[in-house]
Amino acid sequence: MQGLDIARFLDFCGMVLENFRVAAQVKPGADAASLLTNSLEGRAAVLLVVLAGISLSPGRPDRAAMARRAVFLFVIGLLNLSIFEADILHFYALYFLVALPFLKVSGRTLLYAAAGVLAIGTVSLLLLDYEMHWNWVTLA
Repeated sequence: MQGLDIARFLDFCGMVLENFRVAAQVKPGADAASLLTNSLEGRAAVLLVVLAGISLSPGRPDRAAMARRAVFLFVIGLLNLSIFEADILHFYALYFLVALPFLKVSGRTLLYAAAGVLAIGTVSLLLLDYEMHWNWVTLA
């Protein structure tokens, strides 16, 4: 578990660096700091989701405790959303809530659920315009 905690800390640092650059609207350059934040682009967020999933495996946490964590994360995310429009913490809270029913299901059920999510996601990407009303320059 100590290795998992270290990985979470390093991922947290990566998220802070990546989001600081976006929030401060720092232009990517060739200096060492820009190379570091460029290499983290998108990876820290994915690692956060993977580490959250791995964290659920060893102990099979109590559903009530996980729901409380999700609510806490959702509130913190909404507060952060008032400052930083590109916040994603509230989405992670929703992911935790979606995961609640799957905490005690079989591996086969998880596989079918993952295939269903993949199919729905693929169809959604083809049919919906996720970039509508999003300004990529200002992240608003």
